[in-house]
Amino acid sequence: MAGKSGSESRRLRSGGPIRVGLTGSLASGKSTTLKYFKKHGWSTASADEMVAKIYRKKGIRKEDLIARFGRSPAGLKRLEKWIHPLVREKTLKFIKKSKGPVIVEVPLLFESKFDRYFDFSIFIFAPLKDRIKRVTKRGMDLQLFKFLDHQQLPPREKIRRADFIIRNRSKKDLKKEVKHLSRILLSK
Repeated sequence: MAGKSGSESRRLRSGGPIRVGLTGSLASGKSTTLKYFKKHGWSTASADEMVAKIYRKKGIRKEDLIARFGRSPAGLKRLEKWIHPLVREKTLKFIKKSKGPVIVEVPLLFESKFDRYFDFSIFIFAPLKDRIKRVTKRGMDLQLFKFLDHQQLPPREKIRRADFIIRNRSKKDLKKEVKHLSRILLSK
């Protein structure tokens, strides 16, 4: 785990619990990391789960999204322009009602400028070959993975922007890193 020092990483707002944004590339281990933080007493939320609930509530299927927005960068931008404000609203409500430390998984944390709502940011790094193994195991189309992955900021840019970096090498190491980082963040 790496962290930045000094005022650059110290953005803690006065009053209220600590708020952390968790991000990473596709299939980097964000959801698993979020579960581990929850085991350490954090209130957790996932932007992906919020999106899925919005789609279910509106009766929108994956096929409907493809038909409406397509699989182009421009179509993806139109979809994000529609869905991001809805997710932002739900996330801010979640943060406001939470009593303890909060961590929210936001895949496009930096791309959507959502990091401004958090005191700190964490980037989960996993090598591309490991991420490809994970999406293949999940049954995701490799071309779709590559398309979506290329729409995100490259890992080196996310590493530059994040306050903390967790390298996801194994579940055992990931658990240790989350435990250690949880202690650091709760001491802020």
